Amino acid sequence: MKVKLDYRRYLQKFLIGLLCCLISNIVYGQRKFEYGPIPKDGVKLIYQKFDVDDVVPGSSGQNVTWDFSTIGKRQSRVVRNYMPSDSLALAEFPGANFMEIIGDSIFRALKTEFGRTYSLGYFDKPANLKISYPKPLLLSRFPVSYRDVVFRNYTTIFSMGEEEFRGEGRVKIEADGYGRLRLPDTIYNNVMRLRISKKQTDEIEEYEVTQNSSTVTYMWLTETHRYPVFILTKSTSENKTYKEGLLLKKVVERDFKYYFQRTMD
Repeated sequence: MKVKLDYRRYLQKFLIGLLCCLISNIVYGQRKFEYGPIPKDGVKLIYQKFDVDDVVPGSSGQNVTWDFSTIGKRQSRVVRNYMPSDSLALAEFPGANFMEIIGDSIFRALKTEFGRTYSLGYFDKPANLKISYPKPLLLSRFPVSYRDVVFRNYTTIFSMGEEEFRGEGRVKIEADGYGRLRLPDTIYNNVMRLRISKKQTDEIEEYEVTQNSSTVTYMWLTETHRYPVFILTKSTSENKTYKEGLLLKKVVERDFKYYFQRTMD
């Protein structure tokens, strides 16, 4: 009799735990964020840089609170200006339907299709530098739900004058966290975090040189903004490390019906 009672209690606890797990998956797994795509007439995103030396991305999981309320802001800003491809971008990268303008004569060619955005390459005309991705580099996929994971391989060709070397890599995009985001000027609830990791190997056959590099980027998305409001990036190549932190300050969208400009609080 006692054995049967213990078994029933064990079974009851197991079923309650399973039910809680299923409810958790339903609540968090069905949340979808429609971040991106790039509007048909382009968009300008203005980010403010901040000090990243002592900033860590925090934990993954659900019901997480990421507290970046004490970060030190810098005066410098980063402008990401996305526009439809012009004649130069189409000449260098025929499949591009968008471009990211970087300065006066530098751009990154982009392609969006079926809810995904790819980088086709990078072109710096004054420096005669071109980086192309014969197998495009996946940048984003939408809509995205908590716990979504996607992998994709890519290839690259680096050309500068007569020099050329090739490489290959793999990118992983994972929605690894959900919760609250605290920033110096505001607090966002119902925030999803994306972790984008990229590993690449480049080879210079002429000199028999191989170089490995990796990049990890964390992006925080909200239900009310279609662009990442907070970004942390760490890139490592051989013995060199580069870090960058960006805080979204202004969004400028244009289309045929309206002109929209918003300053982030």
